[in-house]
Amino acid sequence: MKPENLLVTTTGLYDYRPVSPVAPPNAPSEKDVVVIIKLADFGLARETKSKPPYTEYVSTRWYRAPEVLLRSRDYSNPVDLWALGTIMAELVNLRPLFPGQGEIDQVERICDLLGDPSDEYGLDSRGKSFGGGKWPRGIRMAKAVGFAFPKVSSSLSQ
Repeated sequence: MKPENLLVTTTGLYDYRPVSPVAPPNAPSEKDVVVIIKLADFGLARETKSKPPYTEYVSTRWYRAPEVLLRSRDYSNPVDLWALGTIMAELVNLRPLFPGQGEIDQVERICDLLGDPSDEYGLDSRGKSFGGGKWPRGIRMAKAVGFAFPKVSSSLSQ
């Protein structure tokens, strides 16, 4: 998925009943725009139950999941959720979340924001781990294509 493949149209105004939990039962209706969103361009679409391996090239780089950027041919529905998340972030921020110049730059931008897949950072004061969390498969995939995550120590990449 990518923003260019989301077709959006409006059909006019509609009276909505307020859905707020604090709205009184007799609250007046609210007018809002009715929007229809359709997905387009299913050129690389697969049946959800289809089996890997899949193609290594998937969609526009800015919306590719890390496992696809690292040339995995064994991925599934979560890569679509990743793309949807990056599109939603772009809609909110009015700019792409990870506008990488190439695949390596793309992975580095993801790591800059979300952390790299190391578990050697320990915990912060709230008990949350630093870094991006454990992802040994990602480290193996990166090594296979000659990429080392920016902050991963040599003991993890072996």
